[in-house]
Amino acid sequence: ISDTSGVYDDSTGSGGQGVYLIWADNAGLSGYREIQMSAQSVDGSGNGTYITDTPVPAQTNGTIVYYQIYAYDDDYDGNIAADRSQTYSAVQNVTVADKLFEITASSPQEAGTAFNITLIAKINSSGTIIDDNTYNGTANLTAEYVSPASGTKELSPASVTFNQGQASLSVTYSDCGTIKIKATDSSDTNITGASDSIIFRPADFALSVDSTTQTTAQPFDLIITARDSSGNTTPNFNEDLTVSVTPIDPSDSEGTLSQDSIEGADFNNGSYTLNTIYNQTGTITIRTAVTADTTKYGESEEIVFIPASFQITINDIPAARTFFYISESIPVTVQALDYNSTVITGYTGTISFKAVSNVNLPSDYTFTTADKGSHDFEVTAAQAQTFNLTVTDTAQTNVIGTSGNITISYGKIIVISKSATTGTTTVQVQIQDAN
Repeated sequence: ISDTSGVYDDSTGSGGQGVYLIWADNAGLSGYREIQMSAQSVDGSGNGTYITDTPVPAQTNGTIVYYQIYAYDDDYDGNIAADRSQTYSAVQNVTVADKLFEITASSPQEAGTAFNITLIAKINSSGTIIDDNTYNGTANLTAEYVSPASGTKELSPASVTFNQGQASLSVTYSDCGTIKIKATDSSDTNITGASDSIIFRPADFALSVDSTTQTTAQPFDLIITARDSSGNTTPNFNEDLTVSVTPIDPSDSEGTLSQDSIEGADFNNGSYTLNTIYNQTGTITIRTAVTADTTKYGESEEIVFIPASFQITINDIPAARTFFYISESIPVTVQALDYNSTVITGYTGTISFKAVSNVNLPSDYTFTTADKGSHDFEVTAAQAQTFNLTVTDTAQTNVIGTSGNITISYGKIIVISKSATTGTTTVQVQIQDAN
């Protein structure tokens, strides 16, 4: 029981706090009886272990006892409002038996991987539970589902034979979730027992995408499947996952996915389809791991993220003109755009230029991180014409960008003075647009 102020030390006395065991012979706890409980041990955080002040009365063999724990605290000594409440545990049950099995197994375990369990036959001897060294029967082993509350997988092997009241064996359970291992005598179903809860986690995860080439910022589906040690799907997987990116090229990319976690409740029959977005270009792998145990993980194959297109902007056309002159510098800005037409600040690909003849183009250029997805270039043309610039990613030739029309013109020299005397003279000329 966790209580910050501590019901075990409430100075207002027995009228102001209490922890009780409530029990009955029916699941609805109709006609229940109660026994007060006292703290057996309490840690520094207020978490306590409680035991009944008096024993539960003896019950007949085979009786199922249903019970829950009730705690309350008026908390006037601690003045912590959150503790002023009445709290009930879930209703649980236990079967009373003259004979039973004690089952020991460690937790957590890996789905599909064999692990060891120990079973000891017990007997009620004059009110004291002792080892039953005379028991040499056979018990059936089954999975008692805890979370989720149902399932389809079972234990292997499904039975065990005792020798002088004890049995040790290696068993396998090929699903995830939380179960208890239940042992039931094959001849007398009243002789039974269950282990503590055991958590089973996947051996790994399979991650797949519909294509290993994706467009930056365009939603895509990542299918995540929890698997046992043999690569089979574990339908009962239900733990939270963390989702992360491992950059491959460039290795220092700071790109992120739009979602970095998955709730276990979202899994259906061991699989979940994550619809997500990656915000940079480059090559990455995606990793998912159980939040509570990151050694249980899966990693996708390499996925390449590419721009949707390039935007080419023609800059600084002189005022009152819609064209450039022959050999005049044409300022050009190239930007890598994502699916939403937003500049990709981490683009580090290489581009090449293409245009008609008589146009002097820049050499292939590899973007740097300092460019932040945008770089300026200069182009010149050697003759009067109208043309377009095209930019292509050299590694992904389907990623292109095309400029609008660029018009190149020339200037005419008009002589204003049409006559002059023989010898050296001054002539007036005027330069006009060819258009």
